[in-house]
Amino acid sequence: MRQMLSSGCTSGDDLQGEACSYAVSSVRYSPGHRHVLRYDSTHEDYRPIFAKCYKGEQGRRIFQVVTRVAEWFAANGDGLGCLKPAVYIPDDSVILYPLASGTPLHEFLPRGDRRTGRHLERVGQALSLLHQAPKTLTGKLESYSFDAEIAEVEEACDYMPALSPSMGATIQAVIDRARELYERLPQEAPALTHCDFKAEHAWVTPRRLTFIDFDSSRLSDPALDVGNFLADLTFWHDNRKHTGLSQTQERFLAGYASRAPSQRLERARPWEALELVRMAGRRVPLFSRDWAARTERLVSRAETLLNDLHEGRSETGKHPLPHTSSRNFINRGTKCVQQ
Repeated sequence: MRQMLSSGCTSGDDLQGEACSYAVSSVRYSPGHRHVLRYDSTHEDYRPIFAKCYKGEQGRRIFQVVTRVAEWFAANGDGLGCLKPAVYIPDDSVILYPLASGTPLHEFLPRGDRRTGRHLERVGQALSLLHQAPKTLTGKLESYSFDAEIAEVEEACDYMPALSPSMGATIQAVIDRARELYERLPQEAPALTHCDFKAEHAWVTPRRLTFIDFDSSRLSDPALDVGNFLADLTFWHDNRKHTGLSQTQERFLAGYASRAPSQRLERARPWEALELVRMAGRRVPLFSRDWAARTERLVSRAETLLNDLHEGRSETGKHPLPHTSSRNFINRGTKCVQQ
């Protein structure tokens, strides 16, 4: 790795180029898990390089999958893609990535203008394309189930009963209700899913949209990514007290839903509810003065989504809901977050 960086090489080709040094800074430090380092070259012609460090063979598997996904997007997506890794260094279990071009989508959300709406539709189109990727791209990816998601959410919120017994009980009730409803919904074959899909992982330029950070990608229900992204949009709007959440979610679904079965959108609701609960446990700072209020809003939103899903299925005799527009899908369960 030292040789590659000192040569200024960020591809798997011959190590050639004028020698240079790098200033190293930590982007993410997670003991026992994963580190992300940024290397800024002293040579003005070299752009920053990002190094992700892994354990064992995990880095190799991720490198292979993300490379295939990038090639899939290049062949099938018009201006849609994912950040292709430059090289995998087996001796160090490190993947090197180039700098992603553009602006993360979440920085556009406060604007709520037409351009932001177009970006959201493009994100929906790109996610739909990802979910259509053939299984040959997935290699040896692990499977990920709804029960596995529940286990992670419960771990994220395991401290909640000690801080607020009533909130802890409410969260457990939401988790149990989500499991009950999800098991009654029509299922489909697992697909390649991002599994950590949120606004900061979609980078936008005037002519291109790029997904990043596929480290959590697995074979799972594609409704997971839809639910996670809808929950993430809720979190950003609630965090900054912005209006227009329904319109924001509608624009995303307008890009995604045209090729998605209606049952998938229905299954996205329990995933969304779980992600909202996870956010309450992990993303709302405990030291925040409005911790209790924000936590209650997110959990209440999750409750409302599940209640509306149950009522909608009851109205149709517990059969899949008829195909609905993105507006009808979103307009359920918006009472707990400022619109």
